[in-house]
This record gives sequence, structure tokens and C-alpha cells, in this order.
Amino acid sequence: MNYQTDILNAIKTPTSFVDLNYKYVFVNRAYSNYYNCEPGDIVGKTVSAFLGKEHFLKKVKPCFDACLKGEQITCDSLADIEKNGGEHCLQMDYYPHYNEKNEFDGIILTDRDKTSE
Repeated sequence: MNYQTDILNAIKTPTSFVDLNYKYVFVNRAYSNYYNCEPGDIVGKTVSAFLGKEHFLKKVKPCFDACLKGEQITCDSLADIEKNGGEHCLQMDYYPHYNEKNEFDGIILTDRDKTSE
């Protein structure tokens, strides 16, 4: 049994893991539910392919690239999330991830919808 996956899927915060090529490796159920799709519709795709090239280049990639330097980053962004009914204000937290060899191998990303706040 994979307890890590079970734990991540129990968390209500949309959470994903993206590798150094900006490709989704994992998304929890909350993430796929937020975007009204199945995890298999996301995993294996690049962030640009899933969220749209313009949104990725203007709003996501700058935060991603800052995190790729090994820093935890928080970014707020207005996003037109077609899959979730239009424009949303998101707080995105980017956490660098290091593998068992202490090599930087990707980013853990959490999203919080602040639209109604």
C-alpha cells in the first residue's frame, strides 16, 4: 500500500508534483477535482499544455523558475480557469523537492483559491 499517495489524496488542498521539465508527475484528487478532470488527464502533460501556454509563460513559469533556484516561493495570480468556471484568484505555493540523493528533482505545488476572500 502506498501511504504517501493515500495521504496526499486525503488532503483537500490541490497538490501536484512537477519535474524539472515542467511536466506533471503526480496530482492529488483535490487538484484533478478542482480542474474538473481525472488525474490521468493531467499526469504526463506539461504545465503549459494543461494550463495554456500564455498563462504558463506569464504567470506560472516566473514563479517556477524562482523555485528552481531552490527557494520556497508564494505567488498570487488571477487565472482564467476555463475548466472551473472562469477567473479565480489563486495563491500558489512552490516548494523545492530533493530526492533521496539530495538532488533537486522537482517542485511540490499547492493551490489555494482566494476568489471568495
